[in-house]
Amino acid sequence: MQFLKEELTRPKGYVTKAGKPSPAQRAVALTQQGQPVYSTNRTGRSSIQSKGLIYYDDEVQRQRRLLAETVLAQFILDKPRYVKRTVDRVSDGIRDYWTVKSRTLSDEVVEGIVRGSTRRFYNTTSFGRLGQTLTGTQWNAKVNEWIRIMKETPMDLPKVMQLHDYFYKVFGFLEVSGDMRNPHAVSEAVIPSPTFVGMRSRFLKTYSEVRPTWYDDRVRRGRANAAAAPTTSSWPGLLSSSFTIPLGDPMDRCGIDLMALTSTQARYRGYDMFIPAADDLEDSFKRTLGDFNLPFSASASGTTSTLAIAAATFADLQAEAKKEYVLACVAYLVGGGMHTCHEVFWTGRLWQVPYMEGKYAPTLPKTFTSSRDYEKWTAEFWDVI
Repeated sequence: MQFLKEELTRPKGYVTKAGKPSPAQRAVALTQQGQPVYSTNRTGRSSIQSKGLIYYDDEVQRQRRLLAETVLAQFILDKPRYVKRTVDRVSDGIRDYWTVKSRTLSDEVVEGIVRGSTRRFYNTTSFGRLGQTLTGTQWNAKVNEWIRIMKETPMDLPKVMQLHDYFYKVFGFLEVSGDMRNPHAVSEAVIPSPTFVGMRSRFLKTYSEVRPTWYDDRVRRGRANAAAAPTTSSWPGLLSSSFTIPLGDPMDRCGIDLMALTSTQARYRGYDMFIPAADDLEDSFKRTLGDFNLPFSASASGTTSTLAIAAATFADLQAEAKKEYVLACVAYLVGGGMHTCHEVFWTGRLWQVPYMEGKYAPTLPKTFTSSRDYEKWTAEFWDVI
């Protein structure tokens, strides 16, 4: 690894050094190609700009973090092999559950399950949608199609994660609550199948761990609608045309073509739809945003919690497998522009996945941290990771 060290006496204002920046060195500038320049000094804005460099302030750091997280998500979207083993385990658990359970269900119940999926699966604005409209009335065949999609090669991770999240609702409806709108609300009217009592226990236990009450409190969730009406975006991940830092060159050094990604599936993004309501936001979460200069998209991730419940229910994941599944959540939610890594990792920590605010390595699985992509990513974004 190499890095750029500030030396304002040089024509460019920096020199190239071997190795990594020391803990005492911090980014003070960006080159016009988006490379950080490090120094132990607090160099003034005018001195930095006199060399044609971009002054590295809090806003530049936030944008760099959003870019780093977009690249991380894109690595996993492009190469789902980093998470495939664990994602497949959850898909297999869903398939096995449905194979047995569907034999006991009436056509009316299956129809309700399929029709209930329309808002998220069949529309023009969701990331990982299965189509624009729901067609056909062969309800069991439609669910079997979902099962097939989960096992397709190559893996379409946004579609698979959408399906996993929906089967959280399906399981809760059939085994816990009898209500698709409140799958976690235990109802005495629902008699759980003895075959699935262990899965039901994991469902309820994990729900109690990863779904704090403030996640469902409209006030304490701390997000307000943005002033402008949301429009769909084709920008990858958490990027937008409002960024002021270089984007293309850093992505290119990571092997990702920004121009090829501008045709990303158009969808609504939490990053565009919400702004923080700081006066209402849960205190512990709000403090981390300020203390570590972390960007906000849609508050702590509720979708990560329901995905964790699905994974625990259908696959009973442990340790490293949980890390892989949280990284799949990053691909889906950060790659789709709904959440930042901090918002995903905050919930992941409730699921016993290690996390230190503003850091990534403790949370990422070995499948990724042992890869060449991880080496490229850390070399490019050392200033924020």
